[in-house]
Amino acid sequence: MENKAIWEKLQNINDLPTLPGVYFKVDKLLKDKEASVDNIARIIEIDPAMSSRILRLVNSAFYGLPSKSNSISHSVSVAVLGKQLAERSRLTAPEDAFIAGLLHDIGKTIMLKYFKEDFGKVWQTMQETKCSFADAEQEVASIDHVQIGAYLARKWQLPEHIIEAIAGHHYYITSSQSTGLVECIMLADGRYS
Repeated sequence: MENKAIWEKLQNINDLPTLPGVYFKVDKLLKDKEASVDNIARIIEIDPAMSSRILRLVNSAFYGLPSKSNSISHSVSVAVLGKQLAERSRLTAPEDAFIAGLLHDIGKTIMLKYFKEDFGKVWQTMQETKCSFADAEQEVASIDHVQIGAYLARKWQLPEHIIEAIAGHHYYITSSQSTGLVECIMLADGRYS
């Protein structure tokens, strides 16, 4: 599939998820110093569609978890670690790190649903070569999850530094606007080298 055709396909998907209202509730809660991960998880659990999407992503076979998760708290690990890194480093706003961490792999969900052939090739390459998802994407996919995630974040009109963190968490794409945010997400995701 040519690059232009890929982007047209992505743009023509009518049922891409909209930015959930829970985003604004989580964002407000993150600014509260007394908020806990359990409180944040409860807010996310209020939105069944968001909970369902997150749990589906976490429980997908490509994560290789030994057992299925039924807890939103498990699925926010990158978000929580990103927030902690931001708090300790003071390079970026902790709430931005949490949101970017929560959404950093949202492109995988879209890829799994709408780019099944690419996802299958990536999965097969991962199994055969024992490489990472991102490395397999670079080898065989016509579009990767960071491009899709950044597209979706831009469609949601998220701030540019959040978009950059989603787009740059594997390739270290950064600008002066995202100082520290991309690094926090890369470290939280375990891909910073």
